[in-house]
Amino acid sequence: MAVSADTAASFRWTSALRSHSGLVRAITEDTCLELPQRGIWAVADGMGGHALGEFASRLAVRALSELPALPVASKLEQIVALAREQLLQANQRLRAEAERRDVPVIGTTIAALFAAGRRCTGLWAGDSRIYLHRAGCLRQ
Repeated sequence: MAVSADTAASFRWTSALRSHSGLVRAITEDTCLELPQRGIWAVADGMGGHALGEFASRLAVRALSELPALPVASKLEQIVALAREQLLQANQRLRAEAERRDVPVIGTTIAALFAAGRRCTGLWAGDSRIYLHRAGCLRQ
């Protein structure tokens, strides 16, 4: 699925999402977020081998989906600061849930991209990745 959004600076962002369970596990614990009209994209991958990975990835993505749209590039740092705070709060909820369920770890990786105007920045934890495709080349 490809989606594009035009920004105030007449810049066109195009994105695509793809998830695969991989070669080791039968299921995927990925949760994706694609909000081009708000300049927010993310993929969270629940930590395989740990309890409730899918729950963790959904919680992290939901935290980012609640962020406000900031179409002005000068406020990009503000949205990243808000995203970090939302993810830290989600992490606290996951830690509390792990304690409540008496499991050692509930976790997820996350890679998020935030765009405003012609600027973008990424935020990630773990081994999930963001790639840039430009001029026919894919670069991490």
